[in-house]
Amino acid sequence: MKTHDNGSTTIETIIWLPILLMLIACIIQFGLIFNGRNAVQAACFEAARQAALSDDPEGAARTTVEGFANGVLPGWKKDGLVRTNVAMPEGTDPGCPVRVEVAYDVPVFLAKLIPDLAFNGGLTTVRGSAEMLIEEKP
Repeated sequence: MKTHDNGSTTIETIIWLPILLMLIACIIQFGLIFNGRNAVQAACFEAARQAALSDDPEGAARTTVEGFANGVLPGWKKDGLVRTNVAMPEGTDPGCPVRVEVAYDVPVFLAKLIPDLAFNGGLTTVRGSAEMLIEEKP
């Protein structure tokens, strides 16, 4: 007995293809957010280390974060996507803490496909922070 399946494969493809494409898009989006999170935390740690060793802690921290953003974070040059905060509440003497906080707004391209994801203008923010003690300069 022979069955005729003409067209059923096409219909099955039409049903499953959008679901598969959405799954792939979600995996890529998760990768971008995860990359941003790791880059921000690495930038915070390195910026705090450079600030602890420098005569100009704030300038060194900002330059280091900018260097990380330039190499790793896509679209960082857009206004306000990467924000750096350097705090030295006890001053710049050796042994005083320097805290570096970085926030990066990761573009969420799925926000255009799913209206409920259009929070924060299509961006999600990842944050990182690191703190080190200012070291004595030789």
